[in-house]
Amino acid sequence: MKHEFFFITGAILGFLTLAEILLAYTFWPFIYRMGIPVYKKTIDVKSTKLSLPSSRTIKKSEGVFHLNTNGKVYFLSRFRFLSFNRSKAFLHFRCIATLKPTNKIVVIVKIPLGMILFLCFWIKNYLWFSGINNGPHIPFSNLGPISFLGMIYLFIFIIALMNLLMEKARMDTMIRELREILKELIKEQEEYADSDARAEELKPRESRLNLL
Repeated sequence: MKHEFFFITGAILGFLTLAEILLAYTFWPFIYRMGIPVYKKTIDVKSTKLSLPSSRTIKKSEGVFHLNTNGKVYFLSRFRFLSFNRSKAFLHFRCIATLKPTNKIVVIVKIPLGMILFLCFWIKNYLWFSGINNGPHIPFSNLGPISFLGMIYLFIFIIALMNLLMEKARMDTMIRELREILKELIKEQEEYADSDARAEELKPRESRLNLL
């Protein structure tokens, strides 16, 4: 009965992990809040007029960026089905860029929580079943709760470090693409502000002509 419970729990975790991966491309903010932060970067914005447009999604060569009116940009690598040359890491980053009042964008990079829990569940149960079938000499098979939590933290650290090393090129590319998007937005908004200013200048002239 215990075996069936473990496999059913694993199947449920697997389904939730798959749902988490797919929902990430809907840019639901809750999915992006779920995760383990592994990296932080600050980008200077050389404009005091930058504001994020309403619900715009922009696709670049590497990343997909969703601009939200809550002052955040949610982005991650583009999904490419059966692209084995891009499958260097199995925990692809999810990123949240927050527009700060100090003319800065703070980027928080996270690894998915669901996948981490799924992997930890199967590793723990593999060790547990190995201890039952092959005796207590199997390494880590008789870990207590505190030791197991310590092993999980170590496992997460190793996975995060491996991901940072393997995915660094992609992250650098997406950060560069985010900078390009911000520059384009600043240019658009400055041009729009200039056109509004010119329109305001023309209004007094039009009113004088109407009086004549």
